Amino acid sequence: MTILSVGSCSGSGTGAGRPLPYGTAPQEYEGYELVWSDEFDSPGRPAAHWSYESGFVRNGELQWYRPENAEVRGGCLVITARAETVPNPWYDSLSTDWRKNRRRAEFTSACVTTSGSFSFRYGRLEVRARIPVAQGAWPAIWTLGQDVPWPDGGEVDVMEFYRRDGIRRGTVQPFQQRQRRFRTLYPAESGHRGQWWRA
Repeated sequence: MTILSVGSCSGSGTGAGRPLPYGTAPQEYEGYELVWSDEFDSPGRPAAHWSYESGFVRNGELQWYRPENAEVRGGCLVITARAETVPNPWYDSLSTDWRKNRRRAEFTSACVTTSGSFSFRYGRLEVRARIPVAQGAWPAIWTLGQDVPWPDGGEVDVMEFYRRDGIRRGTVQPFQQRQRRFRTLYPAESGHRGQWWRA
């Protein structure tokens, strides 16, 4: 079996908001071999195995993705969303493609991926992360298929958080043998209960 480990800022306990101490090794598990990890211990741009999406990418989102909005600082991968106007170099007033018919973007952010760096079929993936929970944020950590492009190749959401109709929501999608299931999580104060779905 394989283990992939991505480190970032811790989000709870006595170390809340601070990275783990420099040099902290990923957890070891009997019967597993660590094949990749990043503890974000070199300031500046994320390491070479990370790549970046650029421009308007998916789902009609308002943000323009660009590498400048991602950096390693203080032992954390920091992705910053900014309210700023940037021109769309692919703008075409006659296009029906939403990526091209917008003259500019009013927001910027970053999307870092490991596409092309490695792949795995079975194993364990661990991530330590702090996420924004403000209205308009939609942080997600997901894996994609290798041979068929998204969305046809599917995805597994390791973590996804968003608000809809004022309700905070998140998804957890554990893999069950030969079944695809996911659970929508709601906060206790919303009055909703978790719902299991099977596809």
